[in-house]
Amino acid sequence: MAAMNRRDAIAALASAAALPLAYGCTGGGSSSSSSGPGPEADALALVDRIALHDFHLFHSIRADLLRRLGRDGQALLAYDAALGLTSNAAERAFLERRRAALRAGR
Repeated sequence: MAAMNRRDAIAALASAAALPLAYGCTGGGSSSSSSGPGPEADALALVDRIALHDFHLFHSIRADLLRRLGRDGQALLAYDAALGLTSNAAERAFLERRRAALRAGR
């Protein structure tokens, strides 16, 4: 990971999160309708392998995947981490809405 520049890391992060969800596949290539944990868990495992802890989109993607998996406490922590790493007003507003909706049980 040390040799990867930020742009390459972002591309890897986006690919890791999007591909299993886009194709409805788990890591083993099976359909998302299988009895396994599903594409969200596979995508989370891929994202966690990239581990860009100083990048807000890493935490934002993790938060969404954790929310989809019903791991609300961990998702809230990930939203908090993402908020702590961005100063962009639009991104902050989006993350705050997502975090508030999760706290409200929506």
